[in-house]
Amino acid sequence: MPSVFITGCSTGIGYACAKAFWEKGWQVLGSVRRGEDADRLNKDFNERFHPFLFDVTDGAAIEKAAGEAGQLLKDEGLNLLINNAGVAVSGPLALLPPEDLRYQFEVNLFGVLKTTQCFLPLLQQATGKRKIMNISSVSGKMGFPFVGPYVASKHALEGLSQSLRRELMALDIDVILIAPGAVKTPIWEKDSAVKIPEKFDIAPWGAIARRFQKEMLRNAADGMEVDTLARALVRIAEKNKPKTRYTFVKRRLKSWIIPRYLLSDRMLDRLLHKKFFEE
Repeated sequence: MPSVFITGCSTGIGYACAKAFWEKGWQVLGSVRRGEDADRLNKDFNERFHPFLFDVTDGAAIEKAAGEAGQLLKDEGLNLLINNAGVAVSGPLALLPPEDLRYQFEVNLFGVLKTTQCFLPLLQQATGKRKIMNISSVSGKMGFPFVGPYVASKHALEGLSQSLRRELMALDIDVILIAPGAVKTPIWEKDSAVKIPEKFDIAPWGAIARRFQKEMLRNAADGMEVDTLARALVRIAEKNKPKTRYTFVKRRLKSWIIPRYLLSDRMLDRLLHKKFFEE
């Protein structure tokens, strides 16, 4: 029975992935930060699901969880690690406190690295194809206003993942980047995107940020179904020769190919300025 460890399983992409892999017969191990979430997931999945309580900013807790996972898996090892846990820190960079940026990187980058380091021995134990999936974003390739910390963390994750993949070729462990666009998840509702007007209601940022917030929430509501994304990740996990990076967006031509490959930076600048900065 193949096994997967998924960080950040309480809601959103992490929960959907836990459900999708569980339904396909995988043994699913996943991290949550609260005991009540662990209890809820135990009820939802019962057998073949094992919750672990830790925050990805707590290195000692990650090490402990990896040890407990090793005892559970015994000599079979771990087939797949999905680094999903993440947050989104938003706001104008002109006013953003440096500690907010540090926190963004602690979760979205350093948490990924520490989790990978701790679970790597379990991946080495497993037989067959071993993989690490790092959940990035279209923001890992394109910068958007008012989510500079999030964009920066995902750009960094893209570079880290490429270097890691080329290093882990020595161990025959693959590293795959998963880059969704807008997905129907609570990340923008529970993080600082909804707090932009209160925190940064200083001219000219307040009015602009409110327009940005409205657009982000609209995009999330119209985003890809999270279960669709999760099922795609199962298919990728089961591929013998997956691609190194997958982008998932609705309206791919308009939302990805044109802005990423066909427009110059200056042209995209003007489009974004018109969208957010002009009444």
